[in-house]
Amino acid sequence: TDTHTDTHTDTQQVHAAAGLEGEVYVGGKANWNEAVTYLKLSAGFHENHAHMMLGYHYMFKLESSQYLSSDTSRSSKYAKNSENTLEHSWNVLQNSSATAEELDKLFRYSNDLQTVLPRMQNEYCHLAARHYSKAAEETLQMIQQSGADQHLEPTRLDNLELEAESGHISVHDPEVVQYYEDMANDGQLDAQVALGELYFFGDAERGVQRDYAQARRFFEQAAAQGDPIAQNTLALMYTQGLGVEQNNTMAQKYFEAAAVKGHTDALNGLGYIHLHGLGVPVNETKAFEYFRSAAGLGHAEACSNLGVLYLHGVGTKVNKTLALHYFSIAAQHNHTAAIFSLATLYLNGEGVPRNCQKALPLLKTVAERGSGLEVMNEAFRRFQAGDHEGSLLMYWFAAEMGYSIAQTNVAFIRAQGLAGKVRCQGTFDDSPCIRGMYSRAAAQGDAMALKKLADMYYYGSDSTAVDAAMSLALYLAAAKQGDPEAYFSAAYMFEHGVGTRVDLDRSLLLYESLMNRSEEWGMAVWFPPFLASTRLKLSRFYGSLRNRLYGYPFDIFMLVVLVIQVVAVLTRIFWSLNNRRHADQPDLHRDLTE
Repeated sequence: TDTHTDTHTDTQQVHAAAGLEGEVYVGGKANWNEAVTYLKLSAGFHENHAHMMLGYHYMFKLESSQYLSSDTSRSSKYAKNSENTLEHSWNVLQNSSATAEELDKLFRYSNDLQTVLPRMQNEYCHLAARHYSKAAEETLQMIQQSGADQHLEPTRLDNLELEAESGHISVHDPEVVQYYEDMANDGQLDAQVALGELYFFGDAERGVQRDYAQARRFFEQAAAQGDPIAQNTLALMYTQGLGVEQNNTMAQKYFEAAAVKGHTDALNGLGYIHLHGLGVPVNETKAFEYFRSAAGLGHAEACSNLGVLYLHGVGTKVNKTLALHYFSIAAQHNHTAAIFSLATLYLNGEGVPRNCQKALPLLKTVAERGSGLEVMNEAFRRFQAGDHEGSLLMYWFAAEMGYSIAQTNVAFIRAQGLAGKVRCQGTFDDSPCIRGMYSRAAAQGDAMALKKLADMYYYGSDSTAVDAAMSLALYLAAAKQGDPEAYFSAAYMFEHGVGTRVDLDRSLLLYESLMNRSEEWGMAVWFPPFLASTRLKLSRFYGSLRNRLYGYPFDIFMLVVLVIQVVAVLTRIFWSLNNRRHADQPDLHRDLTE
């Protein structure tokens, strides 16, 4: 820490030392005031991880203030102490080992909502947005350098356990590649395209390294047969000089050939080369038309490009409302640059009322697609290698940056008893730490975390008392996020009046909603709610019929019918056994009859 005040110390050493010091306070001493001091110093030198941690820190403060604002019944009593109450709530929420009594007390606090809380919420939101913006800008730079907008979801360790239980095994036959090559050499178009993509992207699982020269060979064969995918990919290769000498003229030729067939990537590519003058004179109007054509066919990047043109008036008049519209469409398709542009519009109030709280989750989404993913990937590699303690520490670091999947993975490792010598807030007691991590992920809307917390309140644990009403609320929240098990659990609780009054209508609605989404989740999800809903409908029908036929007399009648049926079945079984016992000789006619 002495290097922090040495003005001659190398910048890299300073921000590395500051970041490490901040991480120590986060993971070890759990002193956020000290941690933030060092993380701010590290962020001053543009350390991306520090920006992520600070963004999450202030976002959590914002959320804690919103929890406080949910209860206005005691606002007058606590108005004078609202600042202290908020700081107390922050400390409690950050402390994953907080007791149930502390959490209960926290949610009973209230503040003067007309004065203190709105100001503090606005301040925390803008502080979080400022740090997430810095991290998001670095993410966009990484995407521009790599030339690919890749946002793969980090691995959930719970999902690995489910895959192992299902017995699913991936088969990668090395002879498949040779089989496709034989087909491609015989002129099979699909095989040529498939091999071109295989060599263009590479496939480590099949032992195929990226080979642009081989990709070009197969794409040229397919392009000669008029395949638009091959033509568009060849255009990209000539644009960027991948496996070929960079040639804008050839790129334009292949883009135009694919665009004639309505290939949206090619239309977007033509817009790009006309916008930047690659092999053709700069023509912003033509670029605008090409982007608009591709956007009309639902191309995400074209929508993002069109939004930029509308925002700055390039090739068209400035129209921030349309810019917002096209950025929103591209963001729905997970286009990272569009999500960042949309967040910026909300943050600055361009084409839409200024709204920091809408911008913040968008900025966090972009920031989490940056260098923090490297931490998550390294944590997963260590877990696969059996280094569970090292994996836990890496996931914990990512959890403090706000990655909800990292938070659930920390909870998973500790729940499986794999934490080893890694303490949680100075103790080896896993229960409060598990609940704390799931709580933090649940606060971000993580469906799995919501379901896990619901299970904890339903069954109870060492650190969690049984609370059926809380469990139901969490199951409903998880169901809203699309978790099928949460749907079923909530329906069951409404059917049997667990944590709420019996509500058969709502139970049936949840069962049927789960059945209707079976195409999304698979037929295995359809069968249990089908049986449950059928049983419920039959039970309701029986109850209705019983009421119409005057109650108990009908019950007696049905009981008599049931007894007669049982007696008939037992009699049939008895005579069948008796006949076989007395059959000394085989009887062909009798056997055929039986």
